[in-house]
Amino acid sequence: MFEYHSIISCSYGLFCFYCHDQADGDDDPIFGSAMAVLWNPSIRKVVDVVVPNVANGNTYETVLGFGVCRETNDPKIVKITYIVRWDDIESASHIPCQVEVYTLSTRAWRSLSGNLPRKVIRFDFCPLSDC
Repeated sequence: MFEYHSIISCSYGLFCFYCHDQADGDDDPIFGSAMAVLWNPSIRKVVDVVVPNVANGNTYETVLGFGVCRETNDPKIVKITYIVRWDDIESASHIPCQVEVYTLSTRAWRSLSGNLPRKVIRFDFCPLSDC
């Protein structure tokens, strides 16, 4: 069972929850897998989605987004893994941002590649109480 649960978003009557464990504090960039849960309360259906390669360390972190495509009505989960620590951005040898999309109709993750920004995106997240 996972330690932490949160609501990612809701769209078109569907809810997306995120379940994960707390990082153990080591500097390994890949923490493990987590679980996203898509829930349609009107038809009482739940779909579990394994979220692989979740980073939750001192250098990298993973965030999720959720929405439903207006054209196809297909639910999608977006996973972004990014660099948290920008101490020396010029020496970063890893890809600073990796984006993957899960599509419910195919039940598969696919990586977005090609024209992703490199070394130009900086995520600044803060809890609502701190903003």
